[in-house]
Amino acid sequence: MKMFHFILKSTAIATALSTMMAMTPLGFAQKQARVSANPLAESSDLPLSLTLGELDGSWRKFKTSGQYEFGDLMKAWANLIGFSSYNNLYFTQGKTITVAGNSYLVAYRFPVSDEDINLEEMFDSWQLGEGCDPSEMTDSMISLDTKVSLSLLNPNTIGSLNDIESFDVTTEIEKAKAQQEARQLLCEKAEAESKMFEAQQYLRTINYAQQDLYLETGTLTGNLAGLNAGMPSGSDDYYYSVTLQSPDFMTSQAIAKSPEGFNLVGAVAAVSSGEEKYTISILCQSEEAGTTVPTNPILNSSIPSLSCAPGTKESY
Repeated sequence: MKMFHFILKSTAIATALSTMMAMTPLGFAQKQARVSANPLAESSDLPLSLTLGELDGSWRKFKTSGQYEFGDLMKAWANLIGFSSYNNLYFTQGKTITVAGNSYLVAYRFPVSDEDINLEEMFDSWQLGEGCDPSEMTDSMISLDTKVSLSLLNPNTIGSLNDIESFDVTTEIEKAKAQQEARQLLCEKAEAESKMFEAQQYLRTINYAQQDLYLETGTLTGNLAGLNAGMPSGSDDYYYSVTLQSPDFMTSQAIAKSPEGFNLVGAVAAVSSGEEKYTISILCQSEEAGTTVPTNPILNSSIPSLSCAPGTKESY
């Protein structure tokens, strides 16, 4: 069975290579030959790197399956959430070379990053939106000067060659720009949500402090300092304030300093049920980003209850 599987696998790779050759212009196909110089030797005529601007219409792009290095897996995982567009992408003219008795397909690819991979930091960044820097995406944009490195692929260890297409550098750059813009929007949203998490925690603390104050003194306050919780009136990303709407109704606000941020409003109300008096609270966030102060939560004294105003939704 193993031998049968190997024959099928080798046949599939051979078919894929033939397909790439068939897509190649006739004039180029007639010049195809095995490369004889060992690319690991100094005398090799194979360049160790090329720029995308040097890849003309005779080149094909494709992806592989079944052969992965750890760096490739990191790129693939990053691609799932939109932070990488070129994992596992190769460029070739269909040339082959023999090294130490083994045949290899000559291809070029974007270099795997040599930076150390910290899995904990990577997943924290994806989950919380931290470290999402749109400027880094701009710096990594491809251009005519972007370099691709020599890579030798062993047809016997590749699962398959996929998505084989003609390569047009102009089209590829335009596509990359569109993808970068989409990623930047995703990045900005992730950053805004990460910063909003701080504001959510802050307003919840204000609500809890107001409720504790009411239990101790029977009053609410419109003064942050009066809560004795050591809370500042602002941070790098938000302005904070509290307002005493009435002796039994207090609201709090977290207003984003950036137009990409989401605003939040909270409220605590002292209500009665028969002779019993207690507090209720709520936290609401704006449905749209911006610096406009959202409408305060609505107090319904007859039920009693608090609800988010139109344009806001409850935040948990």
